[in-house]
Amino acid sequence: MTARTGDPSCPECAKLLIRVEEMDRRFNLSIDALTARVFQQFNSDHTALQAALMSQEKAVAAALQAAKEAVDKAETAASKRFDSTNEFRLQLSDQQATFVRQDVADARFAAAARQSDTQAQQISALQLSVATGVGRDTGTTDTRDDARAALNARYVLASVVIASLGLVLTVFLGTR
Repeated sequence: MTARTGDPSCPECAKLLIRVEEMDRRFNLSIDALTARVFQQFNSDHTALQAALMSQEKAVAAALQAAKEAVDKAETAASKRFDSTNEFRLQLSDQQATFVRQDVADARFAAAARQSDTQAQQISALQLSVATGVGRDTGTTDTRDDARAALNARYVLASVVIASLGLVLTVFLGTR
């Protein structure tokens, strides 16, 4: 019963106590080794995580830079496209300014139609007067006089031209 009471005078108790102390020492060594291993694994994982984070930061920075350049290019392209669109709109505006407005065109066409109607009426009246012979005597005398005057003017002009040619020919032959 002395072994149960923890009496150190008991040889079995002393052996058990030594054995417990040995197990306690081994247990402490195992815990220390495991603690060292956990810390080593933690440090290794921490280092790997830091390297991965640095790599990710670089990749994100590169992606952001590429996205910024893409946005800049897109803005430039859109600006050029809008410039050409604005230029096209300006051309359309200039073209529209040179077109005749609808009301002006309608007024001109109406005036042309009225003038055409008036001329058609005058032509019909002239055709009727020719068919009936109205005004034949009045116009024929004046027309004959005008025709004679025109013929006389042509004769005078032809005479002047012939005389001028003769003079030029005489001067030309005389200087040779």
